[in-house]
Amino acid sequence: MGAGDDCNHAGNMELIKFALALLFVIIEFQQDAMTFSSLRPPNSHLQRDDFVTEAVQSNRQANSVVALFKAGDENISPVRKRSESKHLTGAPPTGVSCTSIADSLALNVNEIQEIQMQKKQRIMISSFLALHHEIKELKRQRQNIPAVVSTANEIWDVAVQYFRLVRQSFHPNSRQFQVVRAMMAPDVVYNCEYGFEAIVQSWCFMQWFGNVEVELENLKMCAGNEMIATTRTKVTITERTLANVFPHLLNSKLSNGTTFSSLANKLLGQRLTMRGSTCFRWDGKKNLVVSLVTQSDMLRPLVELLESLDDVSRVFEQAAISPSFQWRLTL
Repeated sequence: MGAGDDCNHAGNMELIKFALALLFVIIEFQQDAMTFSSLRPPNSHLQRDDFVTEAVQSNRQANSVVALFKAGDENISPVRKRSESKHLTGAPPTGVSCTSIADSLALNVNEIQEIQMQKKQRIMISSFLALHHEIKELKRQRQNIPAVVSTANEIWDVAVQYFRLVRQSFHPNSRQFQVVRAMMAPDVVYNCEYGFEAIVQSWCFMQWFGNVEVELENLKMCAGNEMIATTRTKVTITERTLANVFPHLLNSKLSNGTTFSSLANKLLGQRLTMRGSTCFRWDGKKNLVVSLVTQSDMLRPLVELLESLDDVSRVFEQAAISPSFQWRLTL
């Protein structure tokens, strides 16, 4: 190998080194471009004055290098040419378009906003339907209020008038008697009997007790146009009571008078307090009371008084009244 060949080989090596350096600079520029914001031009760093000057100088040097490279290219083997060409031109792209990333993000944001909007619409529709149903229910309740209030007022008035008459001992000549009678149906049910006369007869029997007091404690409106009155009834057992209500307790061995058994003596003069109730049933079409059921617990005070179930059983055995203070006889 002569001196000329050595010079050509040295020139080719310098050319290859310069080409590799230029390729490295180009790759670095591509990587820097990917790090810039999408709002900043990708080539803004190329617009600086110092870089423009360097680029011009590099361009001039590159042109001279290309000329030298072409001049010495004939001395390079074909295999080496293909290897260098592949090394210079086969580098894959290292960056992704900033515009495509921005478009993808915008698309995702729009999809999320659309999903949120659909969810809000479903919630609003559900709330609207629930509100509509509630309005219909309130309208229905409002329409039913007048009828319920009217019925409650009427049956309340009946109960008040009835117990006012009770305090007057059901005097048949009183104005209150006529008022209560007008509020009752002709075939009103009173316990197990029918008619207003059954109510009057019950109060006639009540006069066999002494000092009768009926206290109204509470009124409660129930379903089915019914009203329950809670009562407290107080009566005194007198000689008249024993003779008419408990005649089986009497001992008539003496011809000049009546003597009482020991059990009757225990009852005589005792004042009993009984808890009870009265149920009024109102007919809204007739505007009348169609049923009246009363009861009082006479069993409990007698058990407390006599302290013997056998004695209590004997008292009610042939009595004209039941333990629930219901009359067993008619006049």
